[in-house]
Amino acid sequence: MAAGGALDLLLEGPQARRLLWGCAPDPAALALVWLALRAEAWAASAGAFALGFLRDGVSAGPAGGWALTLVLLALLVKALTYAVEINRSWSVFLLLFAAVLFVGLVLYPFLMYIFTGISPLKLLYQYFSIYCIQGLTTALLGLPAFRLLDRAAAERSA
Repeated sequence: MAAGGALDLLLEGPQARRLLWGCAPDPAALALVWLALRAEAWAASAGAFALGFLRDGVSAGPAGGWALTLVLLALLVKALTYAVEINRSWSVFLLLFAAVLFVGLVLYPFLMYIFTGISPLKLLYQYFSIYCIQGLTTALLGLPAFRLLDRAAAERSA
Protein backbone atom coordinates (compact mmCIF):
# COMPACT_ATOMS: atom_id res chain seq x y z
CA MET A 1 0.00 0.00 0.00
CA ALA A 2 2.85 2.37 0.82
CA ALA A 3 4.47 1.68 -2.54
CA GLY A 4 1.16 2.40 -4.27
CA GLY A 5 0.90 5.68 -2.37
CA ALA A 6 4.43 6.70 -3.30
CA LEU A 7 3.85 5.81 -6.96
CA ASP A 8 0.56 7.69 -6.85
CA LEU A 9 2.32 10.81 -5.61
CA LEU A 10 4.86 10.50 -8.39
CA LEU A 11 2.30 9.98 -11.15
CA GLU A 12 -0.08 12.69 -9.95
CA GLY A 13 2.59 15.37 -9.79
CA PRO A 14 3.15 17.93 -12.54
CA GLN A 15 6.34 16.17 -13.69
CA ALA A 16 4.45 12.99 -14.56
CA ARG A 17 1.86 14.90 -16.54
CA ARG A 18 4.60 16.34 -18.72
CA LEU A 19 6.51 13.06 -19.05
CA LEU A 20 3.48 10.94 -19.90
CA TRP A 21 1.71 13.33 -22.29
CA GLY A 22 -1.08 14.30 -19.93
CA CYS A 23 -2.22 10.84 -18.89
CA ALA A 24 -0.75 8.16 -16.68
CA PRO A 25 -2.05 4.97 -15.07
CA ASP A 26 -3.89 5.52 -11.81
CA PRO A 27 -2.07 3.41 -9.20
CA ALA A 28 -4.49 4.52 -6.49
CA ALA A 29 -7.45 3.04 -8.37
CA LEU A 30 -5.42 -0.09 -9.09
CA ALA A 31 -4.44 -0.53 -5.42
CA LEU A 32 -7.97 0.18 -4.22
CA VAL A 33 -9.65 -2.24 -6.59
CA TRP A 34 -7.17 -4.95 -5.59
CA LEU A 35 -7.68 -4.18 -1.90
CA ALA A 36 -11.47 -4.11 -2.25
CA LEU A 37 -11.40 -7.48 -4.02
CA ARG A 38 -9.07 -9.11 -1.50
CA ALA A 39 -9.73 -7.47 1.90
CA GLU A 40 -12.55 -6.47 4.21
CA ALA A 41 -14.54 -3.28 3.60
CA TRP A 42 -12.95 -1.43 6.52
CA ALA A 43 -9.42 -2.18 5.24
CA ALA A 44 -10.32 -1.04 1.74
CA SER A 45 -11.88 2.15 3.14
CA ALA A 46 -8.86 2.87 5.33
CA GLY A 47 -6.49 2.34 2.41
CA ALA A 48 -8.68 4.55 0.22
CA PHE A 49 -8.64 7.32 2.80
CA ALA A 50 -4.84 7.13 3.15
CA LEU A 51 -4.26 7.24 -0.62
CA GLY A 52 -6.84 10.00 -1.03
CA PHE A 53 -5.17 12.01 1.73
CA LEU A 54 -1.83 11.67 -0.09
CA ARG A 55 -3.41 12.67 -3.39
CA ASP A 56 -5.09 15.67 -1.77
CA GLY A 57 -1.65 16.83 -0.69
CA VAL A 58 -0.44 17.21 -4.26
CA SER A 59 -3.66 18.21 -6.01
CA ALA A 60 -5.12 21.65 -6.38
CA GLY A 61 -8.65 20.50 -5.57
CA PRO A 62 -10.59 20.91 -2.36
CA ALA A 63 -9.08 19.38 0.78
CA GLY A 64 -10.56 15.95 1.41
CA GLY A 65 -12.05 15.66 -2.07
CA TRP A 66 -9.87 12.80 -3.24
CA ALA A 67 -10.07 11.06 0.13
CA LEU A 68 -13.87 11.07 -0.03
CA THR A 69 -13.90 10.06 -3.68
CA LEU A 70 -11.54 7.12 -3.19
CA VAL A 71 -13.42 5.90 -0.08
CA LEU A 72 -16.64 5.95 -2.11
CA LEU A 73 -14.89 4.03 -4.89
CA ALA A 74 -13.62 1.39 -2.46
CA LEU A 75 -17.08 0.94 -0.95
CA LEU A 76 -18.69 0.76 -4.40
CA VAL A 77 -16.24 -1.89 -5.60
CA LYS A 78 -16.71 -3.85 -2.37
CA ALA A 79 -20.49 -3.73 -2.82
CA LEU A 80 -20.08 -4.84 -6.43
CA THR A 81 -18.07 -7.87 -5.32
CA TYR A 82 -21.05 -9.02 -3.28
CA ALA A 83 -23.34 -8.80 -6.32
CA VAL A 84 -21.07 -10.07 -9.11
CA GLU A 85 -18.29 -12.64 -9.11
CA ILE A 86 -15.09 -10.94 -10.25
CA ASN A 87 -12.30 -13.45 -10.73
CA ARG A 88 -11.33 -13.43 -14.38
CA SER A 89 -8.78 -11.20 -16.09
CA TRP A 90 -11.33 -9.54 -18.35
CA SER A 91 -13.65 -8.72 -15.44
CA VAL A 92 -10.77 -7.13 -13.51
CA PHE A 93 -9.79 -5.23 -16.66
CA LEU A 94 -13.33 -3.87 -17.05
CA LEU A 95 -13.61 -3.08 -13.36
CA LEU A 96 -10.37 -1.07 -13.37
CA PHE A 97 -11.39 0.79 -16.52
CA ALA A 98 -14.83 1.59 -15.07
CA ALA A 99 -13.36 2.61 -11.71
CA VAL A 100 -11.05 5.21 -13.26
CA LEU A 101 -13.84 6.58 -15.45
CA PHE A 102 -16.34 6.67 -12.60
CA VAL A 103 -13.98 8.48 -10.24
CA GLY A 104 -12.65 10.92 -12.82
CA LEU A 105 -15.84 11.67 -14.75
CA VAL A 106 -18.63 11.26 -12.20
CA LEU A 107 -17.56 11.45 -8.55
CA TYR A 108 -14.81 14.07 -8.66
CA PRO A 109 -16.61 16.50 -11.03
CA PHE A 110 -19.71 16.26 -8.84
CA LEU A 111 -17.59 17.05 -5.78
CA MET A 112 -15.95 19.97 -7.59
CA TYR A 113 -19.42 21.29 -8.42
CA ILE A 114 -20.40 21.14 -4.75
CA PHE A 115 -17.20 22.79 -3.51
CA THR A 116 -16.41 25.30 -6.27
CA GLY A 117 -19.46 25.58 -8.53
CA ILE A 118 -17.58 24.38 -11.63
CA SER A 119 -19.98 22.72 -14.03
CA PRO A 120 -19.55 18.92 -14.15
CA LEU A 121 -20.35 19.00 -17.88
CA LYS A 122 -17.46 21.37 -18.49
CA LEU A 123 -15.10 19.01 -16.66
CA LEU A 124 -16.56 16.03 -18.52
CA TYR A 125 -15.99 17.73 -21.87
CA GLN A 126 -12.50 18.84 -20.87
CA TYR A 127 -11.18 15.56 -19.42
CA PHE A 128 -13.16 12.74 -21.08
CA SER A 129 -10.43 11.59 -23.46
CA ILE A 130 -7.72 11.86 -20.80
CA TYR A 131 -9.67 9.67 -18.36
CA CYS A 132 -10.46 7.14 -21.10
CA ILE A 133 -6.75 6.79 -21.87
CA GLN A 134 -5.92 6.73 -18.16
CA GLY A 135 -8.54 4.03 -17.58
CA LEU A 136 -7.16 1.95 -20.43
CA THR A 137 -3.55 2.24 -19.24
CA THR A 138 -4.61 1.47 -15.65
CA ALA A 139 -6.55 -1.59 -16.76
CA LEU A 140 -3.64 -2.85 -18.88
CA LEU A 141 -1.20 -2.27 -16.01
CA GLY A 142 -3.65 -3.91 -13.61
CA LEU A 143 -3.42 -7.37 -15.11
CA PRO A 144 0.28 -7.96 -14.28
CA ALA A 145 0.09 -5.80 -11.16
CA PHE A 146 -2.69 -7.96 -9.67
CA ARG A 147 -0.55 -11.06 -10.17
CA LEU A 148 2.39 -9.38 -8.43
CA LEU A 149 0.22 -8.14 -5.57
CA ASP A 150 -1.35 -11.57 -5.14
CA ARG A 151 2.09 -13.21 -5.01
CA ALA A 152 3.37 -10.67 -2.51
CA ALA A 153 0.29 -11.18 -0.32
CA ALA A 154 0.68 -14.96 -0.51
CA GLU A 155 4.36 -14.78 0.46
CA ARG A 156 3.57 -12.44 3.32
CA SER A 157 0.85 -14.70 4.73
CA ALA A 158 2.99 -17.84 4.37
